[in-house]
Amino acid sequence: EPHYSETYADLVFSLKSVFPDFPDTDGGKPVTFRSLVLNICQNEFEELLAESEEASEDEDQEHAKKRKDRMCANMKFVGYLYLRQLLSTKVVGSIICELVCIGDEEASPEEHALECACELLLTAGYTMDTAPAGQIALEMACNRLKDLKVLKSENGKGKYCKRIQFMIQDVLETRAKGWTKKVFKATAMTKEELRNSQDVAESRRCGNSQGAPRSPWQGRSAEVRSSAGASKS
Repeated sequence: EPHYSETYADLVFSLKSVFPDFPDTDGGKPVTFRSLVLNICQNEFEELLAESEEASEDEDQEHAKKRKDRMCANMKFVGYLYLRQLLSTKVVGSIICELVCIGDEEASPEEHALECACELLLTAGYTMDTAPAGQIALEMACNRLKDLKVLKSENGKGKYCKRIQFMIQDVLETRAKGWTKKVFKATAMTKEELRNSQDVAESRRCGNSQGAPRSPWQGRSAEVRSSAGASKS
C-alpha cells in the first residue's frame, strides 16, 4: 500500500531496536536486522523485475496495473527505509542505476521501471544528494533519464509516452531546484465559515449584498520539500 509506505518504514525502524539481530540457523554469526531487511528488499525487487520480464503482451490490464503499483509502492518503501538509515546509499544508488539500465545504454528500460526509478528518486534524492556516493549515482541516473526522455523509436516517434516524459522532466526539474517543488494545497473551511459563506451568497442572490462571498475552498501555493526532504530519520 503506497499510502502507508512511510508508516511501514517507521514500524521497521522501531523493530530494529527490539530485534537487533537473529541467531543463524546454521550456527554461524547472528544475522543483523539491517542485513535481513536488505535481503528481503533485494528478493522482492528481483522477483518483481522477473515477473515484469515474463509478462506477456496480452496480460490482463488490471493485473498489469496491480503489478506496476506494487513495484512503485515497493520503491517508495525502499526510499523511506533509506531515509531511516536502514539501507545504504550504495544499495539505493545501485537500484536506481539498474532500473534505468546504466551500463547497458543499448537497452531501453520498460516504462514501469522508469516509473519506479522516478518514485525512488523523488523519495530519496534529497538525502542522496548530500552524500558523495549519492551524488555520483544521481548524476549518472539523471543524465541517463535526460537521454531516455528524448529517445526515439524506429518510426521516429518518442520511445516513451508523454506521461513518462513528464514524469522524468518533473524529477529533473525538482533536482535542479534543490529537490523543492511547488504544490497546491486546498484548505477546507470550517462548518461555521461555510455556513457564513452560504448566508452571504444567499443575501447577494436576493439583492441584499453584504459583502463578497468566500469560496468554500481556499487554495494556497506553498514551497515544500519533496518527501525525501520532509521525511524524518
